[in-house]
Amino acid sequence: MRHSGWIVLTVLFLALFATAEESDLIAQAQKFYGEKAYDQVLELADKGLADNPTDETLIQLKFFSLMNLDQHQKALELADEVIARLGETRNTLDAKLYVLTQMEKYDEALRIALKKEALSEKKSPWDSFEIMELYLKQGDRDAAITWLNRAVERGFISFAILEDEEYRAIHDDPRLKDIVARIKEKIGVGAAAKDFGLDTLSGERFTLSEQDGKVVLIDFWATWCGPCRAEIPNLKSYYKEYKGRGFEIIGISLDQKEEALKSYLEKENLAWPIAFSGKGWGDDTRHLYGVNSIPSYWLVDRQGVLRYFGLRGERLRDAIRELLDET
Repeated sequence: MRHSGWIVLTVLFLALFATAEESDLIAQAQKFYGEKAYDQVLELADKGLADNPTDETLIQLKFFSLMNLDQHQKALELADEVIARLGETRNTLDAKLYVLTQMEKYDEALRIALKKEALSEKKSPWDSFEIMELYLKQGDRDAAITWLNRAVERGFISFAILEDEEYRAIHDDPRLKDIVARIKEKIGVGAAAKDFGLDTLSGERFTLSEQDGKVVLIDFWATWCGPCRAEIPNLKSYYKEYKGRGFEIIGISLDQKEEALKSYLEKENLAWPIAFSGKGWGDDTRHLYGVNSIPSYWLVDRQGVLRYFGLRGERLRDAIRELLDET
């Protein structure tokens, strides 16, 4: 199940963590956490919380350590303690929802997901998608389709993931075919790709409409995105294999820190052009394409038509090869 909008859950208690003070104990706990020494993290966290029971950094470290040790009941109790102290907010409910889904307590998880969605002033497509998944877990196809439609209305475009096995319960539902067709029309699959011009970190200008008959992969990504980094070896392989046949990649970074981006690029030795605005999710091209999760791959054929969206791994390789073979 893709918790919190298919992007890997990286932050719980986000508002709390930002004001936590660093200390020797916390630094040591963080070191142990990075080493996956979760028992040692719990020892230090409990020691620190005995003196300061509201230290949000220690709470976060304890929560994730409990989850990594599969001590879900204790993590749930910790989430309830935080809710009792701070009230029901998106962040605190998100923590509880995460535990409940891992415990496969889908009835309770659905109740929390609906409450979290109701609290949100700005309705998220991923909240709606998460509720859809929980209804599927309960075997309620009609409710699942209703919430999938709401997700689409709120900006969900990642239709390729609906082919995954976990959504097999709706694969034969004719309503799903209509939804996917609507998304494809919305994002422009089969139509000329939206044109853009960007300055790359190498100092050159990249304009999509000037790619002279190349097959182009538009890659929205960021160095802080784990799934994005996980796909980098695949992209390197495709670029090495197919660049000589007219394949190009334009990486559009949603990072905000140029230094961190350049350090990563130097380490990974990426050969394709990378554009960076420093605006993060406020990036203009990101808005142009309506991207709401990363990595986000848009594959454009030699005639400038958007042909595929959201493919990864071997499916992406096959699509690149297919478009290169076209005359």
